Amino acid sequence: MRRRTPIKAIRAYCLDCCGNNPNEVRLCVTSHCALFHYRFGKRPGKEHRDEAEVLTPVKAIRTKCLDCSCWMPSEVRNCFLPECSPYPYRMGKNPNCRRKTDNEEAVSPLSSRKTPSRLPLFEDIPLGMNYESFRGENVHPGG
Repeated sequence: MRRRTPIKAIRAYCLDCCGNNPNEVRLCVTSHCALFHYRFGKRPGKEHRDEAEVLTPVKAIRTKCLDCSCWMPSEVRNCFLPECSPYPYRMGKNPNCRRKTDNEEAVSPLSSRKTPSRLPLFEDIPLGMNYESFRGENVHPGG
């Protein structure tokens, strides 16, 4: 079974809430609902994008789940309604997205710098040289 996207899950929830009547979803006046802006199954229009209360779809689902469970995160975690369409997104994460594992290296802007693959070991430095002079850095005499 293919999972729904967060926005499609919101649409299914809104239809369920309104008795599977699309006209009722369109006429919904519950603007304080976290899912209100996504009730049509698509992202909000330009007129709503500037509003501060418009959350991402997954964060809107998390907020709705917290509202449903009396704002108790432990109750959201232990939710007993897996048939609820937003259920996979209740923790505020999208399970359809692949997460970075411990074995994968994070890509950062700093990783593009040319750095040595490793620092020289003590055995790599010739006898009578210190680390700075081995790397070619300015070494102040007597310091």
